[in-house]
Amino acid sequence: MRFNILINNKINFLYYQKVMPILMILKNYTMVVVEGENSKEYLQSKLTIDMNQFKNDKYHMAAHCSINGKVLGVLTLFKYKKGYAYLIRKSTVDLQVQELKKYSIFSKLSIFIEKKVKIIGLSGIRGKVFLQKFFLNIPNKKKTIVIEKNIILLLVDNLKKRYFLIFPEKKIFFLYKILFANSNIKNYKYWNFLDIESGFPIIEKNIQEKFLPQELGLQKINGINFHKGCYQGQEVISRAYFKKIKNNFLCWMILYTDNILQKNLKIEAKIKEKWVIVGKIIYTISNINNIFWVQAILNKKINLNCKFRIFSKKNEKLVLKKIFYI
Repeated sequence: MRFNILINNKINFLYYQKVMPILMILKNYTMVVVEGENSKEYLQSKLTIDMNQFKNDKYHMAAHCSINGKVLGVLTLFKYKKGYAYLIRKSTVDLQVQELKKYSIFSKLSIFIEKKVKIIGLSGIRGKVFLQKFFLNIPNKKKTIVIEKNIILLLVDNLKKRYFLIFPEKKIFFLYKILFANSNIKNYKYWNFLDIESGFPIIEKNIQEKFLPQELGLQKINGINFHKGCYQGQEVISRAYFKKIKNNFLCWMILYTDNILQKNLKIEAKIKEKWVIVGKIIYTISNINNIFWVQAILNKKINLNCKFRIFSKKNEKLVLKKIFYI
């Protein structure tokens, strides 16, 4: 899906639509439930955050990593019924849940993908006003999750007004007949534009087990606790952090090209008259006129005014828009 919005220094998708909010059916997300007597302790041994500091009126970002400390998935985690639930990108869920279930037989809990829900994204400066027409309680900065009439509302970006709305099957009529009748509807890819703009790492199947969580900037959104006890991948993650072994940065770039982009392409920068590999593309999405928004990982501190290109390609213009978490 292509969006007819110009690329310039003032672009901000969140403020593009000021009259009616934008709703997106997030087919690229799924919800996983971890419930049971030992659910908290079990997640403590698996995730990068300290579950002992978990607040039930807030959602928490976390990473689930392999034993080598590489990210299997980025989780939006919250308290749910008799345990917890999290949102995760659908392309990563099979491997992530498979790894999460390892050793769960020794704990009193169950882990399953919840298929009877619809996950919606909401954005726009009038999002809160829009929600107040239908809900008595709206999540805010102090209480980022609200569950009302079995509908879950998460405020994921207070500044830019982005929400996750999670509807059970029995509320689908309300969703389509009331909410959708009063808003603009966009493809789920629109949410990815917003993630790139805000510096939220897009972890799809092609980059599972490729990066440490701090390389994706998760510590800046409180997605890692480097001082908690033992958890899966902790030794590698902590050693790299405290010894500063890795020094990578998430960034937003814009690419002008006539070619179909492959995954995991390398990025070069011109440094002292030589082209040097400085990073890798992790996600791209097309805009208009062969313009792509790119999320990439750079392995060096680079001047914004440097010249960039895709590895060994001379005729494609690659512009660094913003570096996050440095």
